[in-house]
Amino acid sequence: MFLRRLRFLVPAALVAAGAAAGAVQLFNDYRGASLPPLETLQKSFDRIRGAEDLRIEQVLGAAELENSERRLYCYFKDGSGNVYVDDSIVLVKLDTDLWIMKIRGASPENSPWGIVTTP
Repeated sequence: MFLRRLRFLVPAALVAAGAAAGAVQLFNDYRGASLPPLETLQKSFDRIRGAEDLRIEQVLGAAELENSERRLYCYFKDGSGNVYVDDSIVLVKLDTDLWIMKIRGASPENSPWGIVTTP
């Protein structure tokens, strides 16, 4: 009886371990992915936020968040030439080739979510 149960438990444990190893590898692929180019981020930001006067001048850094998200801290320059730091952009990595950008405080007529466009 015990050997019969063991015959089913061992293969099930091996399948579960293989699935867990695959998930860890996939997570590591996303964590190591490079961020989209600056001009791609700028185009996506302009399209989602709907403001042409805000311009990303320099990306200071990217802090990894949960679920493969990265919050970007960016320098912005407004129409008056003022420069400030904004942490309202979140990039979500969907797969190895696709990013989605979310902007907190996007204008009501625009969606706060959008696919990051290619330059």
